[in-house]
Amino acid sequence: MTESYVCERVKKYRKLKKMSLTEFAGKLGLSVSYVSQIENGKANLSVSLLLDIVKILDIASISVLLEEGESDSTGIVPREKHQSMVRNDLKVILDMLVVSPEKTLEATLLYVPAGCDTGKPHSHKGEEICYQLEGEATLYLDGDVKYSLRKGDLAYYPAHIPHKWNNDGVEDARILVICSPASF
Repeated sequence: MTESYVCERVKKYRKLKKMSLTEFAGKLGLSVSYVSQIENGKANLSVSLLLDIVKILDIASISVLLEEGESDSTGIVPREKHQSMVRNDLKVILDMLVVSPEKTLEATLLYVPAGCDTGKPHSHKGEEICYQLEGEATLYLDGDVKYSLRKGDLAYYPAHIPHKWNNDGVEDARILVICSPASF
């Protein structure tokens, strides 16, 4: 799958929502010409912009990542079907495991290498549960409240609270993140 494929899917879903390019660009806070370039695969689409787009279109991000003809209602998702998104200059990786068909549940593996963080805090509807699979990481809630998690620790919180992850450790961290409803 190429980035231009994802851009084409964004255009398809915008049109399905009967949203004009001008209206869409306004909601994104971008120029019409730049959004047109994105939809035509002529401008880069960042993870944060993709998150804004799927929020405005009210769709699961997996919808724009799936190949035509694939179904997001599959009960088993083989490893090769997982979709990965890269953040922070190719360091932090979100491995999208599954989004339920009704967008009520999402599972993601978050890889945060030693010395990296997930960037600016973000928030979304619903609740989030995070299980530390490997390494150590710090979860920041609402900017200044922090929780240090080690392998086997679990955190849960209302997802409307701005949150981000930081790994000041010496080994990479892997975190299983479950959201309800789906945020991507």
